[in-house]
Amino acid sequence: MSIYNAFDHQRLHYAVQSLRAQERVEMEIVVAESNPNPCFKNSAKDLGVRYKFEASSEISNPGRVRNLALAMATGDLIYSTDADILFPPRFMSELLALPRQVWIHPPKRRLPKDQFLRFHARAHEQGLESALADMRSDPYFASLAEPIQYKLSEKEGLHYTCILSDYARWRSTPEMRQRAPAFWDSTCHRGGTLASRFLWHEVGGYAEVYHTWGYEDVDVQWKLQEKSPIGQIPNEERFRTLHLDHDKTYFSPEHNAANQQRFQERKASPAHAIAYDQLRFKALKS
Repeated sequence: MSIYNAFDHQRLHYAVQSLRAQERVEMEIVVAESNPNPCFKNSAKDLGVRYKFEASSEISNPGRVRNLALAMATGDLIYSTDADILFPPRFMSELLALPRQVWIHPPKRRLPKDQFLRFHARAHEQGLESALADMRSDPYFASLAEPIQYKLSEKEGLHYTCILSDYARWRSTPEMRQRAPAFWDSTCHRGGTLASRFLWHEVGGYAEVYHTWGYEDVDVQWKLQEKSPIGQIPNEERFRTLHLDHDKTYFSPEHNAANQQRFQERKASPAHAIAYDQLRFKALKS
């Protein structure tokens, strides 16, 4: 996992707890931080996770901080995730039981950010497992209170959860784009990625050419697919993760457009893109 900027450590604590609770699997947890000061250092020691810090005033290079964690990992298999994702207790053991290849995109539910304080209080009083057990059953949203209403909205600023096929239809249909809300969130965790340590290193880890969130995940999954079969984690309850929603102040339409252009340029020459990333990743490891 990686953190940068003023990421909420409460969410990270719960993410680590859910990994600590994984059954029937041996693992190490690595957290990398890129910030002007090491904000998570003491918490990392208390939580017993491996920790890497790099001082940086540039807080908009997610590929770099992800590579800090990736370079530290020693396991034969590496699962890359975000610091706001919680896992069911047998997620890792069930995932490792699947035929060996690259696996991406576990299904997810979302805990809306206005529910987080209530969830935090319940977890603090009764424990994380109890708080999760009290969640309403819904394939898309989690809630400790009333059922969440979700639908396509024309009002700016509202969240809308969509399945991937609907998102593809929205992108390809100009008249639908006139009705789109300001923010999209898919029903899978797009960044969740399992691959062998050998493959992670063979593709040079994450590209460090993108600014702000998003395309570093798409890029590394594309590179892994150049080297190995890739599959989407089954859309089954045993794999359903929980995303702890938060403000996305780092998202920028301008950066997103530039990142998309950069990604298309890299896809035009896969060998060159991977070779470039390998050089940077080897320099980081040394």
